[in-house]
Amino acid sequence: MKCSVCGNEHSLDELELTFKRPDALAVLSEAERNSRCRELADLAHIDHTRWFVRGTIPLGVHGRLREYRIGAWVEVEESEFRTVLDLWDDPSQSDRAALPAVLANHIPGHAESLGQPVSLKLTGPETRPDILISDVRTSLGAEQVDGISEERAVRYSSHTYHGDSDCRT
Repeated sequence: MKCSVCGNEHSLDELELTFKRPDALAVLSEAERNSRCRELADLAHIDHTRWFVRGTIPLGVHGRLREYRIGAWVEVEESEFRTVLDLWDDPSQSDRAALPAVLANHIPGHAESLGQPVSLKLTGPETRPDILISDVRTSLGAEQVDGISEERAVRYSSHTYHGDSDCRT
């Protein structure tokens, strides 16, 4: 499949669904984002009142050794955002307890996903944090616990770059 972002060919098993921005930022005009938001690759805020961290939702894939990871954003309270900043380069950050958050993107196929309670688990200064679904009774929570089929991974990949895109293979 030819990537619409980088122009390179990627096999479907290399592509993963990823969101460049939280939905709350993606719906703003460029002018609004420029005046009201601060965005970095993995951190963002709106009006110094809403705080976002980028992570990945790990999903096991039946028959695969490598997990499928949905690149998504969570919204956290300012105190958790400050904790993430304080630990950003700390090699022992993974020793810290997971932080409470809510999912800040609508994940295709999961109507209840936007605003769903999650935990943000820091994994190390070279990797994005893991997003762990709190309620395993939700469809996304069940997928995180039970894993997904290769077909489901391909369906996710067909939505590969959502909103403002960035190539992440």
